[in-house]
Amino acid sequence: MEEKLKSVIKDIESHVEWEQELINKCSVEIKEYAQKYAPENMVVFLPSKIKELEDAINRKKKYIEQLNMLQFIQKNN
Repeated sequence: MEEKLKSVIKDIESHVEWEQELINKCSVEIKEYAQKYAPENMVVFLPSKIKELEDAINRKKKYIEQLNMLQFIQKNN
């Protein structure tokens, strides 16, 4: 059980890292696009990129909640 728990925790930690990388990437892309292009072009690009960023933030929050729960179980096991 302990090994399985460690494996799941490690997997979720990886997901948190991947989501953070996506958050960073989206943030940079949004900033760069906003500096380079006209407002008319931003209307097309930014909504989908902002949605992608929002989804990554929400997924990261869920993974962190799962991670905290599993770490609590591991600590009290």
